[in-house]
Amino acid sequence: MKALFCWTDLDIPNLWVQCIESFAANGFETIVYSLEPEKQQARFTNQIQCVQSNDILHIELLDRIKQKGRNGPCYQAYCDLFRAKALAMNPNSWWFDTDVFCLKSKEDFQTLINRANGKIIAGRSGENMINNAVLFSAENTEIMSCYTSELFELAERNNYIGKWGDYGPSFLNSYAIKYPEHIMVEKQNSFYAINPAQTSYFYDSKYRSMGLDILEDSLCTHLWNECLKMAAIPTNMMPPSSSLLYELMKKSVNLDNTILITEETVLKLFYPPKIGLKKTLYNLFPALLNYVERIFNR
Repeated sequence: MKALFCWTDLDIPNLWVQCIESFAANGFETIVYSLEPEKQQARFTNQIQCVQSNDILHIELLDRIKQKGRNGPCYQAYCDLFRAKALAMNPNSWWFDTDVFCLKSKEDFQTLINRANGKIIAGRSGENMINNAVLFSAENTEIMSCYTSELFELAERNNYIGKWGDYGPSFLNSYAIKYPEHIMVEKQNSFYAINPAQTSYFYDSKYRSMGLDILEDSLCTHLWNECLKMAAIPTNMMPPSSSLLYELMKKSVNLDNTILITEETVLKLFYPPKIGLKKTLYNLFPALLNYVERIFNR
C-alpha cells in the first residue's frame, strides 16, 4: 500500500519529515514527489523513496496557476491538481498532505478500503466540509479518471485562476454532491478529529490527555500547517517534550531532542494579545476562516 506526498519547495521542514516517516514506520510504501529528489532523499531514512515530480505534473504549469487577489503562482492549487494526477497514476494508493501524521498501521487503513467497495475515500473535517488532505484513489480506475478529468476541465475553463481551495476542498465537496456513488466519506474522527480551532492541543500540555482521548480511534491526524503558520510555530523544530504531539511522534519516529521548542515559547505564540493574532488571521486568511469559527482554544 502506497502513501504519496509532494514537496515543491526547498528543504522539507523537520516536522514534515517526521510526518512522512510516520507512514513508513506504519508499513506504507512511502513516496515523496519532488523537483529535486536526490537532494530531498538525504533528509529521509532509506524507507522513503523520493522521485521526480515532473513525471506526474510538470512544474511549468505552475506559472499559469494563480489565486484571485494575489500575485505570483499558487503552489496550493498546483498541489491540488498534482494530488489528483498522482492518485490517478497510482491506483489503490493514499495521498497525504505533508502535515498529516500517521497513528495506525496500514492494516487499519486496509479496513477502510475493504468497506469502500472501489470508491474514493475522503474524510470530513467538519459537519459540512470534506477535506482532501487525506484521499484514497478508487480501486475502480474509472472513478478516479472521472474525478481527475472533471478537475482539470474546471481548471482549464477558469484559465487556472481561482479562489483559495477551488481545486481542492471546494471541488471535492462539489464532486461528492454530483457523484455521491463515487466517494465514501469517512467520519471526522478518522482523519481530522482535532480540528483547526484546536491546533494548539498538539503543543499545549494542558490538552495532552484530552488529545490522546480524542485521537484514540483516529487513523491519522492533520496538524493544520496553515494554523501553525498563523501562530508562527517553527516547523523546523520539534514540539515540546510535554506536548501531545511529542507523545504521538515518539511512538513511531526518532526525534531529535536537541531541536525541541520550549512550551513557554509555543504558549506565547499561540496565545498572544488578541489584537495581534486575530487581526492578522482575518487579514491574511479570509478563505480559511470561512469554516473556522475561532482559531485557538484555551
